[in-house]
Amino acid sequence: MTLSDSDRDDARAALAPTLEATAAILPLLARPRNPRFPAKAAAHWNQAWADVQAAWSDRNGGGLAALRPAVFALSAAALALQDVDCLALSEAVASATDRLDEPAGLGNSRLVTAISAAVECFAVVDALEHEAFPQRARHFASRLERVAKEREAPARSPVLDRLFAEEGHECLEKMRLACAALPRTPWRSNALPPIWPGSPMPLIWETLPSPRADWFAPCLCAPENGWTWRQRNPGTWSWA
Repeated sequence: MTLSDSDRDDARAALAPTLEATAAILPLLARPRNPRFPAKAAAHWNQAWADVQAAWSDRNGGGLAALRPAVFALSAAALALQDVDCLALSEAVASATDRLDEPAGLGNSRLVTAISAAVECFAVVDALEHEAFPQRARHFASRLERVAKEREAPARSPVLDRLFAEEGHECLEKMRLACAALPRTPWRSNALPPIWPGSPMPLIWETLPSPRADWFAPCLCAPENGWTWRQRNPGTWSWA
């Protein structure tokens, strides 16, 4: 169906008020949100996190000498912001980094992981003004405080062990089904040596669809008697 010029003009005239109202609303929707913190204090906070990130990234090469001053600067920036979540987060970071002075130090994997996650989350320019900043700050503050209070690593969770085992079993089952769906198409190579010296029958290999990767089936090619199959015994080099 093809619209005539008059119908097209009538449709444009009918939609004109709607289009004008939409065009008037779009600038209101695109209006930036007012910043929650003063620009100078926010810049101080962002720079403090950048210093913490630089010191933490250089922990294996330059040591932890630059980390403590950076954490102190982060606490000062939190005081300037006068925000409860920022203060709690900076105190949690200080408590966690204090644990690095113990003999375990960087060998405490849970402590290192928690600090690394916090640094990666907040060492971003717009992290402070992000709408989810309060929730993130409370989450990481709680995590850092919990890890800082641990004197020994908690025992492994049997629930997590079972979940990992079930996931591994599911992956293996999918691999088995995928292998079972493969077609059995042998390929012949005249470059392969014969089975015994002087034998004119070359060796042809085909991978059998099996959950064990070490199961293969060699076959003998003889024009007069067709195919002869022999399967290798699992885990050995003998042939059934």
